[in-house]
Amino acid sequence: MQNITQKIAKNDRATAVAAGLIFLTESQLAERWQVSVKKLQADRGNRCGVPFVKIGRSVRYRLAEVLAFEELHMFLPTGAVH
Repeated sequence: MQNITQKIAKNDRATAVAAGLIFLTESQLAERWQVSVKKLQADRGNRCGVPFVKIGRSVRYRLAEVLAFEELHMFLPTGAVH
């Protein structure tokens, strides 16, 4: 039996992302950003970085929050139009 995330993700991934239904693990985010898991852990300890969800001992990052964080921290070359 498929869970709701899988059903929505199959039909409309953009809707699932916008609804905050897709999560990344520490390892997945570290790989995406090419940083260490320890860097993400340090950021959480210092209360900086991308917002996260903690369920028990598991840490998850909403993909929508990750994308928003990346957009907010994007720097464009001088004179570029965005």
